[in-house]
Amino acid sequence: MSAAVVDLLGFHLSDDATISTRERRDADAEIDIARASGLFRSFATPRLEVCRSCYDEEGFATGLSQLTLSLTERCNLRCEYCPHTHDGLTWQRAHSDREMSREVMTRALRYFLPRSVGAEHASVSFYGGEPLLAFERVKDAVAIIEAETPRPDLRIIVDTNGLLLRDEQILAFLIEHRLHLQISLDGPAAIHDRHRLRGDGGASHAVVMEGIRALLARDPAACDRLRLQATVVDAGELDEIGAWFAAFPPYRELGIEGVPHVGVNLADLSGVDPGEPWLRVVDLTARSRHLSESRERYVKVRRRGEDPDPVARALFDGDLIRFFHRSRDAIGETVSPAGFCIAGRRRLHVTANGEFQPCERVGRVLMIGNVEEGINAGTAEDLVDGFVEAQRERCRTCWAVRLCTVCATSLVNGTEVPEAVCENVRRSREDVLRLWVDLVAAGDEAMAFLKNSTVG
Repeated sequence: MSAAVVDLLGFHLSDDATISTRERRDADAEIDIARASGLFRSFATPRLEVCRSCYDEEGFATGLSQLTLSLTERCNLRCEYCPHTHDGLTWQRAHSDREMSREVMTRALRYFLPRSVGAEHASVSFYGGEPLLAFERVKDAVAIIEAETPRPDLRIIVDTNGLLLRDEQILAFLIEHRLHLQISLDGPAAIHDRHRLRGDGGASHAVVMEGIRALLARDPAACDRLRLQATVVDAGELDEIGAWFAAFPPYRELGIEGVPHVGVNLADLSGVDPGEPWLRVVDLTARSRHLSESRERYVKVRRRGEDPDPVARALFDGDLIRFFHRSRDAIGETVSPAGFCIAGRRRLHVTANGEFQPCERVGRVLMIGNVEEGINAGTAEDLVDGFVEAQRERCRTCWAVRLCTVCATSLVNGTEVPEAVCENVRRSREDVLRLWVDLVAAGDEAMAFLKNSTVG
């Protein structure tokens, strides 16, 4: 968009901005083309509607791409920020001794495997609690998958805290079967051990790092199957955490090139008692400022045509890539919920006692079936209908409706999505737009990484 267009639209760059007759003519033509494409119209969001064909019974017969099995609700850590550790969220389950039976696990797998044949990137993920505490179940599941669905494209993932990687039997099995690992690791020891505590209150960082070193020493190629997941409480430490992962000690020690694949979550502390001693020392009100500072550092690095550290990439690359590949079509008469995955069509979570849920983030609610009866398409559709009904009028007046990431998990405490949820999403989408503008202003070098990107 030219400066003349910006000026004509009323977003004056300066009080004394002037444009020539030719610039005005060219700008008017540019605006006419944009208006013909559906831009610059008075805002009237169309109806929020559900894709009805997505809930045909036949639609649930193929295309499932992700199965998550909660093999156990036991855990050998008591992380201070974990929703399963404290009971501040009434809808969220707490740690328990419940474990998935072999029968439930087998039924879940035999439900999923034939229904995943149409998925391009199918995966089975072992979740908990700590799934490696149910190692016999892991072995049974892998045996079933390899015997019944010998598909090299199907990934088997263990979502683990890493404490049991030193076990020789477990380590040998993970390597032999080339399982993918997502290991929770919050950064250097001083940061990680502040919140990720063992059941006895002891530190966990050294044990996790020992397990990672043992894995990579035995199988350096395992770095391609490894993802490290950091949960950040104090956003003021993002730079320090990013620098540590950029110089990840096991990689440097073992001569592994590159940097690890890192994911980042900002800890959701909504269910934690604000009076907790460990939380009182964290200035959560500064989180927005720290994120803004991280964005500024990110843009400076991109401007130089360099890759940011793994944490910065995890924070900002994904949103930019999705925005880069967004639909440019004009909004039609209806729009579907942008952040809502079709319940039971792509992802499926199976609880330890065999109940089906849309994903693993919904605690003890939003059941859509079970291993005996399969997915109940009507229940799944009702779930989305309830979400749409709760949001219908609010979405009609929201500028971010097509960029929205709100999903039905926001309904877990009732029948309405809290306004604070929508406010947070709008704020985050505004941040993405600001970052996009800053990146465009930084020049072609800053944008180059987007050209060969894909939406994962």
